[in-house]
Amino acid sequence: MAVFKHVWFSSWLLSLLLTSCITVNPGFTFPTTPPPPTLADFNGRLIAALVNRDSATLQTLMGTQFLLADWPAAGQEMTSDQALLQLQDRLLAPLQSISFVPQEVAAGWLGDSDPLSLWPAQVSPVAALGLRVQGPNTTDEILLAISQVEGGPFFWSAAILARDGFAAAPLPATSVPPAPPPSDLLPTEVTRLLVLGTVGLFEGPGSTFRQLGLAERGFTYTVLGVSPDSQWWAVRCELGTQPCWIGTNPTLVRPISQTAPPAASHTAAPTALPPAYPIQIQFGPGETNAVRSGTLPASQFQQYLFQALAGQSARILLDSPGDQANFALQGLDDGVIYKPFSSLARETRLILPTTQQYLISINGPLAIRYQIELIVQPLNPTPTPARPERILFAPGAIRATRDGSLWAHTPRTYLFGAMAGQTAQIRFGSPSPAASFAVEGSSDGVLYKSMTEPSREWRWLLPATQEYLITVQAPVNTSFTLELTIPPAPTAAPTAAPTAAPTAAPTEEPTVAPTVAPTVAPTATATEEPTVAPTVAPTVAPTATATEEPTVAPTVAPTATAIEEPTEQPTATPG
Repeated sequence: MAVFKHVWFSSWLLSLLLTSCITVNPGFTFPTTPPPPTLADFNGRLIAALVNRDSATLQTLMGTQFLLADWPAAGQEMTSDQALLQLQDRLLAPLQSISFVPQEVAAGWLGDSDPLSLWPAQVSPVAALGLRVQGPNTTDEILLAISQVEGGPFFWSAAILARDGFAAAPLPATSVPPAPPPSDLLPTEVTRLLVLGTVGLFEGPGSTFRQLGLAERGFTYTVLGVSPDSQWWAVRCELGTQPCWIGTNPTLVRPISQTAPPAASHTAAPTALPPAYPIQIQFGPGETNAVRSGTLPASQFQQYLFQALAGQSARILLDSPGDQANFALQGLDDGVIYKPFSSLARETRLILPTTQQYLISINGPLAIRYQIELIVQPLNPTPTPARPERILFAPGAIRATRDGSLWAHTPRTYLFGAMAGQTAQIRFGSPSPAASFAVEGSSDGVLYKSMTEPSREWRWLLPATQEYLITVQAPVNTSFTLELTIPPAPTAAPTAAPTAAPTAAPTEEPTVAPTVAPTVAPTATATEEPTVAPTVAPTVAPTATATEEPTVAPTVAPTATAIEEPTEQPTATPG
């Protein structure tokens, strides 16, 4: 025991000493691992690759083994290369247009069945994505399965292709034994039912009963009653002697008629139920917003309709005590659920993609008061310029920002000029995960960032002095923000220019020396008398001094004078 205490104390003392020696740099931060891509990030990359027909990126998003099936036949497992070859004509042809629908709408294709329940065990999808592919002659519906490696990344694992839609082919036989239809059927005031989106017809009031077929959008059915839990309508159909049952989901079906109200009596009137048909919201001349309010009984729906044009922006706000009421938004023509009940937001903003009627459904668990406000802005008549917009920086600024609406498959382009060696940074934001941007050099044609690259922030060293083109695009109607930052280029230290003074003198010396040399030689030969020693000194001295002077042209004059003086003095002496 004493040995254990000694070891423990020694370890504690060593830890204390080491801790006192550690110096923490306040500017140091431990490297952080970037968070793994979320399902929304993966779906955005997959949608962008499908829109751009980018086979190379699609293959990186696929699993090594891929399941491909033609509805309602069984699927075939193959490699990603083989699957891409088969998808070229059905999904990636350039003349086809692709639109994406959420999982809730894809469930309507299957008769309100869960799209995740179709796949075999080896697929095990965590999410599904629906596609409508419009070709020259057909409109196909396709379901994509998204799977995930346990604790790892997401990948595209399977696809089911339904030519002309899932409703064009019968559903596969189910192994669930049919349940006997219920004998109790409650009366209801509703007499007719309008189908808003393809929905399943069942033999009983529940999805566990045998499915008899599909009810198509736009068809109406005579209502025979309602289930005891008010979750299923009993309707008359031609698929059997018993009633067919349709779920009461207000995004898929809508009551369109009721019996006449009972005669007035002197008893106290009960709480008025909300009408079973949607209320049309009409805007007055010049108005852009409308407010509606009412009381919502427990487990009842209140619905409103409004008409809008493609490209208009809409904002919906719902207010209720304790935020107990919630709402959903759906397009009546395209069937797309733009805001489901599963979203807890009580406010939504969006750019409406289609000219159609939009359905607002309000639901609450308790009898509560509610108020809903709808704001629809008019379209901007100014067309989007086709030519790129030039980004100019304010004096002294290094940052510029652009934002606005982004229409589906309609790119917006921007130009900016910069010098080689400068650093550029682009930050991009959009509510749509499929929106992206690309950067290309206008002169060198180099693609510095492609549309399929999912990064929302891009920073690089500009290699050339030229103009750079930014292209922003999305497969759906959305909005965006773009921020461009270019710090000034570093300035080099100035170098002193060489002076011309040292080079002037050497260039003139060689030209003077050759011209003086011939004048010295005749002066030496002119005086041949050896007796005249004193006269030699004055003759030589001036001549030598005169010939050494650079750039002095009149050196000949002293030479001529020096030659005459010695010849006169000797001739005068003998006479």
